[in-house]
Amino acid sequence: MTDGQVFGMAAQSRRQREREERRRDILDAAERVFLAKGFAQATMDEVAASCELSKGALYLYFRSKDELYVAVCLRTLAQLVGEYERVASSGKSGLDTLRDLGRCYVQFARDHAEQFRLGMSWMLSNARIDPDTRNYAEYRRCIQRLFAIAIETIERGQRDGSVATDVEPAQFAMQMWGATVGMLLLAANREELLRRIDRDVDFESLVPSFLDRVLDSLRPTRGPAT
Repeated sequence: MTDGQVFGMAAQSRRQREREERRRDILDAAERVFLAKGFAQATMDEVAASCELSKGALYLYFRSKDELYVAVCLRTLAQLVGEYERVASSGKSGLDTLRDLGRCYVQFARDHAEQFRLGMSWMLSNARIDPDTRNYAEYRRCIQRLFAIAIETIERGQRDGSVATDVEPAQFAMQMWGATVGMLLLAANREELLRRIDRDVDFESLVPSFLDRVLDSLRPTRGPAT
């Protein structure tokens, strides 16, 4: 290999690193803008200004606001899928693994509170992502994988006897997810909630105790001893 070829490869590698760093900077800026303004109200102009790029330069990396949102969410979703895969491979019973998955989700939502709020923002607004957006299929696969792991875990529990066989796995996985998101939203908005109710609530145990009660209901019922 000639010196010129070595130099060319080094220059190409440097340009690739610079492009990847710029892409990360754009995603960080988009996340800040989306969190501050809300996805529906945020604009590409604001993202470009936040990362000190021209709007034209921004479009060289991301072709639309939808594409930016998907890319931002994918960073967090990929981490959560990895955590779910790790928990699901623990070798515990189906019910115990499902409990660990619930705790994993709650802890992840707390550790990444801003990203969680952004990822759930589509549920609280009329904003819709164009399904033809680049990387939308991967975004969708990540969400489907999270559900698949929960469903597979419930089915495993039914096989090992820790979960009742009359539980419909897909339906319960959806119920558990929806209820957990609701509990997390209550806990995240505790100050405003306490302005509206006249009761002391232990928000630290609110979600974990809820999960325990719900999951304990999955145990097979045993008939009276004879």
